[in-house]
Amino acid sequence: MVENIHISNINMIGIPGDAINFNLFYGGKSPLEDTTAEVETNFPAVTEETPQFREIHIENIVCRGAMNAIVLQGLPEMPLRNITLKNVSILSQNGITVTDAEKILLENVRVGNDSGVPLKTFRMKDSQLELLKKAGICSAFELIRRISTGLLAVWARKASRLTRSVCTGFNT
Repeated sequence: MVENIHISNINMIGIPGDAINFNLFYGGKSPLEDTTAEVETNFPAVTEETPQFREIHIENIVCRGAMNAIVLQGLPEMPLRNITLKNVSILSQNGITVTDAEKILLENVRVGNDSGVPLKTFRMKDSQLELLKKAGICSAFELIRRISTGLLAVWARKASRLTRSVCTGFNT
């Protein structure tokens, strides 16, 4: 069991992999990586050998250059729990993925990813995500706030007006 970890005040440059990574999935491809297989619904029983990550708090992190910004990968039978990321700024190729996780809090997290979507989630619940994504070549930011109801609201500040769109139906 990994718990009660506090990490703060870290600066990184040119990370070849993930800037931040908690991955409990050892066997084969994770559900987000394996697009050909059917979604598994029969999970192994939790035993004392099942890895657990919980109560991990990370703040004041800056990364300039990584393949992936943040990868949080729990297990279907033992999700990551109570992970907090606060005041994080990352420039990366890809955004954030969260799979098999509960009670994730992202507060003032900024990601400038070059490709793909800024945030992918799968089997995540009871979480609050505040993600600021650098938008295009201007200095505007999109604010993506995901709450436990499965509702995703996107605010984009363009020039002097604020627009808001709401999307539902995301795989959580």
